[in-house]
Amino acid sequence: MPDARTRLVASRPAATRYAETLHALSRDITSIEGRVERLAVYPVKALGAAEAPALRVTPLGLVEPATGLADRAAMLVLLRSGEQEGQAFDGLALTNRLEGALSLARGRIEGARVVYEAPGVESCSIGSADLAPRDGPTLRALMWGGGPILEGVPVDGPLTTFVRALLRAHPRRARRFDPDSVVAVVPPTRFRRGLAPHTGERAGAQTLYSDGGSFLVASSSTLAWMNDDLRKGGERAIDMMAFRPNVVLDGLPPNTEDIIGALDVAGPEGNVPIEFASFSIRCDATRVDLGTGDKPDRQPLAWLARERPPREDDGSTATFAINAVAAREGVGRSLRVGDAFRVRAERP
Repeated sequence: MPDARTRLVASRPAATRYAETLHALSRDITSIEGRVERLAVYPVKALGAAEAPALRVTPLGLVEPATGLADRAAMLVLLRSGEQEGQAFDGLALTNRLEGALSLARGRIEGARVVYEAPGVESCSIGSADLAPRDGPTLRALMWGGGPILEGVPVDGPLTTFVRALLRAHPRRARRFDPDSVVAVVPPTRFRRGLAPHTGERAGAQTLYSDGGSFLVASSSTLAWMNDDLRKGGERAIDMMAFRPNVVLDGLPPNTEDIIGALDVAGPEGNVPIEFASFSIRCDATRVDLGTGDKPDRQPLAWLARERPPREDDGSTATFAINAVAAREGVGRSLRVGDAFRVRAERP
C-alpha cells in the first residue's frame, strides 16, 4: 500500500506546489520540533475565538482554565423545523457559514469570564455556569451539511440577547430569517457524543458541538505558504482565525501536518500526546472576512480545492488543518503558548 505522501500527491495531480512541499521533507519526520504558537477556544460555536495563554485537556476537548469554559460548549439554533431521513428537527445549527455577521463577535478572557464584543452592539459577559449542561426541555438541531441531529437546551439571557442584537445591527440582504428566531442552546446533562465517524474512536474521546475531532490543529507555515500564493495571484490573504483552530503550531515545514500521525507536546504537568485523526473539511465559513462579516470572493475554498488534497476517506474537496485527539494519558494536563512539541510518528 502506498504511504501517505504518495497517496496525497496522487490525489491532486495538478497541485505541483503541494507535491514539492512533501518531496522536500526528510524521509524521517520524527526529528521535527517546534512550539505552540497560539491557543484558542470557541465557547459559542458560531462566535469568534477567545485566545488564551493555556488550555486544559479534558475528555470532551479543550477548556480555558481561568473561566472553565469548554470549546464549542454552546451553539446557536435557527428555529426552523423540518425532517431528515425520517427524523424530525426543530431548528438548524446557525454558524458563520450561513451568517457571516457572527464572525464580528470577538471573545476576550476577563478574569473568570469571556466577554464578547462586536461593532455597534453592547458587550456580553459569559461565565461557565451560563454555558454548563443542564436539564430542561430540548430542541433538536440539524448540523450543517446534512450532519447529525443534536439536542440542546435553550438558554434565554445575555447570550441570546447579544446574538439577536448583533444580527439586527449588521443586516444582510441575503438573510431570510428574523433574528428573534435565533436561540442559544447548551447540551443537556445526559449529552454524550463520540467523535465524527471519520475521526474514529480514539481513547474514548468525546466532543460537544464541534464538527470533527476533540480539537483542531493548524500550522502557521501552511497558512503562510497559501497566503504567499494568494497574494501573488492578486487575491486577499486569509486570517488564521477564519479556519477556527484551537492549536496553532510553529516550526513545521508547510503541509507536514498532513502526514503526521502523532506528536508530543511538553506541557507543564507532563507530556500531552496528540493524535492527528483526519483532514478538516472547509466550508463557506472560511470565506468570511473577519473585519466586515462579508464573503467578498471564493477564497480560500477555490484555492484549497485546486492546490491541496481532498480528504482521503470521502473525496471532500477543500481541506485545511487537522482534526485531533489527545491520548488518554494527556487528559487533565495543560497546553501553553510556547510549549515545545516533537513529531512522534508519521501516518501510515
